[in-house]
Amino acid sequence: MLRLQNISKVYEGAAEEVIALESVDAEVAQGEFISIIGPSGCGKSTLLDIISGVQLPTGGTLSYQGEDIAGKVGVAAYMPQSDVLFPWRTIINNVILPLELSGIPKKEAMERAGELLEKFGLAGFKDSYPFMLSGGMRQRANFLRTYLTGKKLLLLDEPFGRLDAITRMELQEWLLHICSAEKLTVLLITHDVDEAIFMSDRIYALSKRPGKVVANRQVMADRPRDRQFFLTREFLHLKEELLMHLK
Repeated sequence: MLRLQNISKVYEGAAEEVIALESVDAEVAQGEFISIIGPSGCGKSTLLDIISGVQLPTGGTLSYQGEDIAGKVGVAAYMPQSDVLFPWRTIINNVILPLELSGIPKKEAMERAGELLEKFGLAGFKDSYPFMLSGGMRQRANFLRTYLTGKKLLLLDEPFGRLDAITRMELQEWLLHICSAEKLTVLLITHDVDEAIFMSDRIYALSKRPGKVVANRQVMADRPRDRQFFLTREFLHLKEELLMHLK
């Protein structure tokens, strides 16, 4: 579905150039849940920006379903770390934004979004404002807005990074259920190795800058998984191996 071949990114500065990514190769098949992990500053978010079309790669090729998409926006739906909900809009008016931007009449957009509120854990909150919701609830709204773009490829940049541990675990399980039910393809950026192993079919590990792929590992357990997976030998061995690569 998505293929990156020899992707590099170099920033030209007044004093010196900064090589953010170097010779990155990666593939994402339809329906896969892929995580990218790596130390801070290794180019993970830059890679997501390149895939989303916000930035152009300095070198290499980027294709989606066989088509070159370098510099093209709108191929994938992008969900940033913060919820970026508009404080002056109610939740229902926030989540229908991509439908409105695509030209769908507001009444129809609200009907379509309203049918999904319960599924996304937002029943009873459509007329609430973002400040009235917890961080976890705002992220549910953020994900529903991302989902309503209609894209089957989702790019998630540390969506649980600012949540407390209990809320993060609840949303991880919820997100896995939604992605499996809707047959979505997901590329997740995370610093959390446990999160990557728990949620993913495969994991790419990047080196420190310039970011290079130093590991591409399959998670053999069926998805979705329960919390007992954290106690299995497979989980512990894979975590140990990934941490060694990150070090």
